[in-house]
Amino acid sequence: MNDKQDRNVLFICTGNTCRSVMAEYLLRNILKENGIGGINVSSAGTAASPSYRIYGALKTVMDERGLDVSGHESTQVTKAMLDGSHLILVMEEKHKDYLTGLSPENKNKIFLLKEYAGESDFSKDIPDPIGSPAEIYRATMSEIEKYIFKSLNKITRKGANDGCA
Repeated sequence: MNDKQDRNVLFICTGNTCRSVMAEYLLRNILKENGIGGINVSSAGTAASPSYRIYGALKTVMDERGLDVSGHESTQVTKAMLDGSHLILVMEEKHKDYLTGLSPENKNKIFLLKEYAGESDFSKDIPDPIGSPAEIYRATMSEIEKYIFKSLNKITRKGANDGCA
């Protein structure tokens, strides 16, 4: 992007230790591999704590993809984060409801990842793999990656949420 101001994309899940972390690092990597600049990517959780760490199966599957999440710290979402984001992508309907309650004025920037990708499944939630075996984490990561790729053109253009009310 050649915009003068960077755009901020924020991914949200519950504890900021699984899905939003996958999405953050996957999108950062996709942008880097495609030489796309001007987009800052971050993640947070609706029930996060700095004491939460990346461990176990998530670390394993991220390492398999060459994505180093060892320095990640779980971050609680704040109203200021929402105000500073151009696009907020969440994993479950309950996350969307929580954020809309926290900051109603930002509701037009908040989308379920699957919804933003144009998915018309009965359920637009991406289930939390926490505590599951590595193959469930891999499946969740593949699902998230699929929806990021389906959304990439919208994410990378200015006014990323235009026409997606």
